[in-house]
Amino acid sequence: MAGNERIDLEAEVERVRGELLLFRDSILPVFYRPGGINPERADADADASRNPLARMIHRQRDWQRAATRLIEALPDSAGRGIAPGLDLATFEPFMYQPAKASFSVRGGRIVWRVMLFLDWDMAAGDTLYRMGVEDDGEAVEVLLSDLPRLRRWLLGLPVDDALLWNALCLVAPIVADADPGLAMYLLDPETYRRRVLSDRRITAEERTGRLEEIDGHFLRILNNALLHALGGLANNHFDEMPGLLGHPALLMSGYTELMPHYLFAVLFEKVSILLGLVRESTVPELP
Repeated sequence: MAGNERIDLEAEVERVRGELLLFRDSILPVFYRPGGINPERADADADASRNPLARMIHRQRDWQRAATRLIEALPDSAGRGIAPGLDLATFEPFMYQPAKASFSVRGGRIVWRVMLFLDWDMAAGDTLYRMGVEDDGEAVEVLLSDLPRLRRWLLGLPVDDALLWNALCLVAPIVADADPGLAMYLLDPETYRRRVLSDRRITAEERTGRLEEIDGHFLRILNNALLHALGGLANNHFDEMPGLLGHPALLMSGYTELMPHYLFAVLFEKVSILLGLVRESTVPELP
């Protein structure tokens, strides 16, 4: 089972159960609060007679019912009540795109790597190239081997430079999975405000322009980066997610509409893999 190391399946099932409950009961209501996900775009087939608030509540309940179905599909560690498998078609309305899922085992616990949209090695490789750092094909490991170097490079880029915008989105899931505290720091607009205010190399006009950028278009960049950071946190630090739910850019643009899809896709993969592991562990050995 996952090499020679035994997995504590009971602990893993309970951990994912807790993540699904957090998603259903605490995170979804944040996305669907007033000013959040646009119900017209998020639920184009909704009854036109409903007002926007009613449509939002209706859509939130659809998501919560889907999360409940995943909770109900979770097995117990003894293999009792194992679902025959998850029907992807049933959950398709909640899956924006398929995920690429794998895992390793450390100390009897699963270390998840569920990637959405961005392949982490490609994202890390592209970032290292732009940093002028060579890698040996293990781009994620090289990037994570010196996070202070990555931090210095990112914070040395102007906030009105597309290089910073793209880099933040590329590294957000990788850094969030490796160091949630650093991810929150790099996605905090106040981090960049302090840098601009203390930068003596720029003119007063440049300073004014960059401060305006932080309160304008840059928040939409951070909204995009948050989407990828939440997908990264959903792997092994789901309980850290509430720390980003009050972010000023969380509900700013259309990327917010993808956030529940990203989180649900990671949770779906976890439940699917756990079902397979429990089923495999309960198959009697041949004499």
